[in-house]
Amino acid sequence: MQAVLLNQLGMMFAPETTLTEAVPTTRALLETLCRRMACYTNFDAFGRLLETEKSGQDNWADWIKKESLRRLFYSVWILDCQYSCFWSGLGIVTIDCLKLPAPFHPTLWEASCQETWKKHQDMPFFKPVPFQTVLFEFYRTQKIENSDPFNTLLLSIGVKYHAEKLNRAPIYLGILQDHAKTLPPSRLSGAVESLSHLLSMFIYSPVQELYAFSGWRVDTTQRAIIHARLRTWIRSKSEARTALIHASNAWSMIRKRKTGAQHETMGFLVATLLIWAWIELGNRPEVDDMDLLVTVRLDEGKDHMKEWINNNEDRRLYLGGVGCLWDKGAGRRLLHESTNTLDGLDWPAAPVVASILREHYKSFHQVATVSPPS
Repeated sequence: MQAVLLNQLGMMFAPETTLTEAVPTTRALLETLCRRMACYTNFDAFGRLLETEKSGQDNWADWIKKESLRRLFYSVWILDCQYSCFWSGLGIVTIDCLKLPAPFHPTLWEASCQETWKKHQDMPFFKPVPFQTVLFEFYRTQKIENSDPFNTLLLSIGVKYHAEKLNRAPIYLGILQDHAKTLPPSRLSGAVESLSHLLSMFIYSPVQELYAFSGWRVDTTQRAIIHARLRTWIRSKSEARTALIHASNAWSMIRKRKTGAQHETMGFLVATLLIWAWIELGNRPEVDDMDLLVTVRLDEGKDHMKEWINNNEDRRLYLGGVGCLWDKGAGRRLLHESTNTLDGLDWPAAPVVASILREHYKSFHQVATVSPPS
């Protein structure tokens, strides 16, 4: 299963579009392997561990094998969510799969020997619990019981999984984003923080329309239609303002602290496209001196944010590395910072995406010079 997962990962974030486009034909194998893990039968209807699962709980080597397999499954789930976000594909991991035990506490997982593992194994806090139970308990209490970044990541993915049926999804993701800030600094905790903001952005954002906004696989007429639709969304919807806040946070985090996570290339691209759409299509305040307006810092702090999201009053929107979004040249500065960041990411697709983004930006302004004003 690990080989299939790594192959899927390489195809999804490959520099060759032919590999990326072939991903849907290979995802069925991952679904089959997930089902073969017997992920529907680890607990009974009351959340009690089945007898078949209790065997091996006392053997460190056997436990490591089972825990490794569980964590491999959750890695598939994370990748499945990212595929759905970036390419609007259907997920292959169903809610029933969440009956699999949640990953165990890092104290057990990182134990260096059987004696250390045994010492902690019998503590009530380290007993196996279905991940679905952990997720629903978080919904109920709005509290995170441990400081494991992987657990925080899975809770964020779980909230996104339920987002269409969960009115409070943005609130839950906000709690997880605040919690992620308190995690000990590491590559994983940094990746969790940026991905959680991207997930909030994806809840609100029309991703395919953002790709089309940049000119991806659309003609001039289609592009104009998309621009009109996005302009209305950006200028009138609180969801668009909320999406901009999260896009700016994720953009800033990835720009300042690269973690090597696979989501960074495509996540950074979509965040860039959303910010770019705001620069080009947003309703620029008609004032003589923009500096007299209240400043909303999009990438840090919460001062004036809630008021602006709710009331849509004229504000000076500021993003570190870009400046005021309403200033002349903001789009060019955004492109410069974004392509430089992409060129510096670890994944081979990143410089290819940077090159395409440069071409689309150039094409956008060539079209703009010959199009009538809207």
